[in-house]
Order: sequence, then C-alpha cells, then structure tokens
Amino acid sequence: MALVAVVVAALISCASAGEAFVPSAGSLPSLRRTAAAPRSDVRMQAEMSQSLPFLMRPSKLDKSMAGDVGFDPFLLSDQLNLEWMRAAELKNGRVAMLAVVGWLVTALGIHLPGRDFVGFEAVSKNPLAVHLQIIAACGMVELANLDKDFGGNYVNNEIGNYGFDPLNFSKGKSQAQMDDLRLKEVKNGRLAMIAIIGLMVQSLVFPGKSPFSL
Repeated sequence: MALVAVVVAALISCASAGEAFVPSAGSLPSLRRTAAAPRSDVRMQAEMSQSLPFLMRPSKLDKSMAGDVGFDPFLLSDQLNLEWMRAAELKNGRVAMLAVVGWLVTALGIHLPGRDFVGFEAVSKNPLAVHLQIIAACGMVELANLDKDFGGNYVNNEIGNYGFDPLNFSKGKSQAQMDDLRLKEVKNGRLAMIAIIGLMVQSLVFPGKSPFSL
C-alpha cells in the first residue's frame, strides 16, 4: 500500500504542474488582454498553435515565455495563474532531473553505504526515519522560499530564480545566453518529468529489472 501511495503521489506531483506542457517564462509577463480586432487570414494564421497547428493558440499564453509553443490543449492557462504554473513547472522539472539522475546512478550499482536499493525498493526497505528526514529537508527548503513562491519576490523579478548559483554559472553571461539557458532548462525539465514517470512504470511492470537490462 505504501508503494502505491508513493506512485500516486509522484504522478500527481508531475501532473499538478499542468505546466509540464504549458509555456514558461524567464521574466514576469504581462497577462492583460488586448481589445478584439478584425481578423484577416494572416492574423488567423499567426494565432494558430505552433505545436498543434489545427487548434487556435490559447489567448492567455505569452510568446515571450521560454519554451512557449502554444501547447495548452486543456486551456489550463484560462483557469489557473500563468506565473504560478511557470514556477511549479520549473520546480517539478528540476526535481525530475535530479530524480532521473539518481534513479539511473543507483541502477548502475552506485549506492550509499548500506543502501543497496534501486528504484521503488528504497521506499519499502528504507526505515521511516529516512523518509521523515527527506520530508523535513524538503519542508525547510519550501519554508525558506515561501515569500518567493507565494509573494512573487523572486531574484531579479524572474520566476523560479531563488538566487541559487554557488558556482557563479550565470556570471558574465549575456542576456541572449541566459535566455538560451532558460529555454534548455525548461525543455530538459519537461523531458525529465516524462522520463521519471517512464522509469517508475518500467519498475512496476518489470519489478527487480534494471532499466539497463531490458
């Protein structure tokens, strides 16, 4: 039962950010609607979704957002706050990238001392104290950034920017270079969310099998 609960929680976590396929932003966008104007054939063509050219582009999406290809078939952007979804997408994508790397590293046989587990084995075989430590650590990170996530007080007014850059990776980068890095982060995060779900499904369908042995 505990294993099923973890799987459901993980899937909900990834799905909750309908943002995995909703566009993202490097800076706070303006969400104001513009007055309706007569549409020519050219204007109609320009408003078709880039990713789904047979559908109209949702009105609340912003082309200035990194990774925006007009993909929002469920019109989540009409129902939820776009900036909140952007922050959630980035956070879920970053966690998913770490999760994929961790899953594959353990599958290769690299483990912490005394923790020879792979995939979901870690859920059932690790003691409750280990899970509580992980939850506590996540809680502290969330509390430390509460004002940013719920108050919008991000560094440089940039959604998802928590000021975490210990290696000064962004130092000396031009605006164009930073925009390129933001786009890569969004794309890799979306791919990682799909990948970790795939790894979890594979682990359930082929229990005890390493993803490298299939």
